[in-house]
Amino acid sequence: MCCADFDFDETYCLMSDCICERPLINRKAGEDPSIDKPYRADVDYCLSLSTIDAPPYNTLSTNCFRNCLEGNIGRTGTDGIYLNLLWHQYCGGTMSIPSIAPNDPLFILQATFLDR
Repeated sequence: MCCADFDFDETYCLMSDCICERPLINRKAGEDPSIDKPYRADVDYCLSLSTIDAPPYNTLSTNCFRNCLEGNIGRTGTDGIYLNLLWHQYCGGTMSIPSIAPNDPLFILQATFLDR
């Protein structure tokens, strides 16, 4: 078990017998009706991009597979969150907090799926 609350990395509890009284891992998948799961068309769009990565090699890179898969750009051409980032938000709870999401076992399953 991992705690889902934190102040700083060094205070995050990773003990299975945690006595810090912080809430355990939680997920609230689909709880927010304004957040939907990624669509197949989003995946197809990313796969259609022939450029793997592009300068400046960060979240501002456009028309590249890496940034599309990460969820920083999408097929609609509008600002927002897509694919990987959208899935994190859809799962809610622990998965939607970037600094602690890697401690959720679902994170590893998702990353493995993306890497296959």
